[in-house]
Amino acid sequence: MNVQEKVYQAIASDKEPRDDSKIHVSDLVYDCQRKAAYSKLSPSQYFNFKTAMTFWIGRAIHKTPIFSEAEKDVKWNGVVGSVDEYDPATGTIIEKKTCREIPTQPYNHHKKQVEFYAYMLSKMGNKVDKAYILYIDVSKPAIKLYEVFLRSMAKIGEEFDKKVAVLEKFLENKELPKRNTGWICNYCEFANVCLGGSK
Repeated sequence: MNVQEKVYQAIASDKEPRDDSKIHVSDLVYDCQRKAAYSKLSPSQYFNFKTAMTFWIGRAIHKTPIFSEAEKDVKWNGVVGSVDEYDPATGTIIEKKTCREIPTQPYNHHKKQVEFYAYMLSKMGNKVDKAYILYIDVSKPAIKLYEVFLRSMAKIGEEFDKKVAVLEKFLENKELPKRNTGWICNYCEFANVCLGGSK
């Protein structure tokens, strides 16, 4: 094995174990929950080197803590996740996102992720007053911090519980959720199999 192959193998194999029998916060952030369902049916089939590289860069960046509680595990109503940064003294959340171009405003699915983390933290008895998304441009380099103005916890919780119920039904009977076509289809690794299947 040459050195380049050794590097590729190390990156491809450096991934955190994930229990796909559980619902993760990242399964709830898109309007189309069929994407999450497909990822649970065949999680490794669509895992390629590009995906591995993205995860590897993200993990490297997450190794630098900002607050006292970094990579804080959360669990509520059967959903699990890990908050990138949490400061219990001020009730502040920061979610880190790598990119190759900093957006002019936070992406909606990233805001949903932060809101769901805020909801879960609050239900677990933690103070939540402020939430931010930190975009890290790995090609420049550059960073930008956006504040996320949270909806009411009641509104967030209503959406959270509705999406959880959809995925719980799928995990129970393996019937795919209804697809919700949109911009995500252009980037979804399951688009070919999904759009060729039943509605």
